[in-house]
Amino acid sequence: METIIACIAKEFIKKIAETLVSGEDFTEIETKVCCEVAQCAAQITDAYLEHLDAAIEADKVGRRKAGYCIERRGDERKLLTQFGEVAYNRTYYKKAAGGYEYLTDSAMGIESRRRVSEGLGLALAEAAKDMSYAKASRHIANGSVSRQSVMWHLRGSETQRLEPADLRRVSELHIDADEAHITLRWAKK
Repeated sequence: METIIACIAKEFIKKIAETLVSGEDFTEIETKVCCEVAQCAAQITDAYLEHLDAAIEADKVGRRKAGYCIERRGDERKLLTQFGEVAYNRTYYKKAAGGYEYLTDSAMGIESRRRVSEGLGLALAEAAKDMSYAKASRHIANGSVSRQSVMWHLRGSETQRLEPADLRRVSELHIDADEAHITLRWAKK
C-alpha cells in the first residue's frame, strides 16, 4: 500500500513541477494544479479501496467464521466523488445464510447501485438551493451528473427547519393575484 501511494505521490510531484516550470500565467497554473490534486486524490482512494478488498480477501479465517465465501473476483465499481471518478475492483461474496454481498462496499458504507458518493450528493444539494439543477451539476460535478440526479439528491437530503422565535398570527389573510398561475406540486403539503 505504501509503495503504491509513494508512486502516486512521486508522479504527482513530477506533474506539479512540470506545470510550474512551463512558464504559464497564474490562472492556467491554478487550474492545472487543482486538476492534478483531484486526480491524485482519486488515485489514492482507488488504491485504498483495492487494498481493503485484498485485505478482506486475505482474511480467510475471519470470513469463514462470518460465513462468507468468494463467489467471483474483479467486479469493477465506479463512483463519482467530489474529486472525480473513483474506479476500483472488488470481490463478490456469498453468505452462508443466503444472499450475496460486496464486503468492501459494506465496510466503507457505500450503498449498492449508488453512482454518486454522499459527499458529492450533499454538495450538489447545497448548490441546488441557490441555482438551477443544471448549473449545480456543471458547477459541482462538471456536468457528469444529470439534472434529475441533482433533484433526487436535493429531495433526499435532510434539512432542519428553523422555526422563528415570534410567530405573528393573523385572523385573515387576503391575497390578490392578477393572472398569476402557480402549479401545485406535493398536493398534501
